[in-house]
Amino acid sequence: MRLKEIWEMELSKNGLACMWERGGGFTNTGRATVICGPEGQRKKPIYIRRSGSLSCGNHALIPVELGDVVIDAEHSHGDFLINVWRIMSIDVEERTVGLNLISNFSAGEWDKGKKYMDFAEAIEAVMKKAQTYHCRAPFYVKQ
Repeated sequence: MRLKEIWEMELSKNGLACMWERGGGFTNTGRATVICGPEGQRKKPIYIRRSGSLSCGNHALIPVELGDVVIDAEHSHGDFLINVWRIMSIDVEERTVGLNLISNFSAGEWDKGKKYMDFAEAIEAVMKKAQTYHCRAPFYVKQ
């Protein structure tokens, strides 16, 4: 398993580790990130941005815990690269999150068996978000 550090982790005013659901699409490209629970369930954000520069930016601030899943996707002309990551460590002092790769989609197919199927709804959401022109709202959060 690969480990990757994500430096965009935020701390809430109460000291909770958080990550942003973010992203959106342009004419022929796009990228997005969604966060879900260990079994792919939607998570409740502590803040949803409703003003300012929203286009393809940060949309929902979501508290994260060990075991949560981060899905990122990017595409060019509809050709997707998708990574499904599990949060394995949280370093509040350094504001980093250590992630292990669960599954990857590239060149039109998934690797590592069917592990991605547990997250099918979240994967569909991140793909839609990455293709939504100048996206301004969260796609995969609990209301």
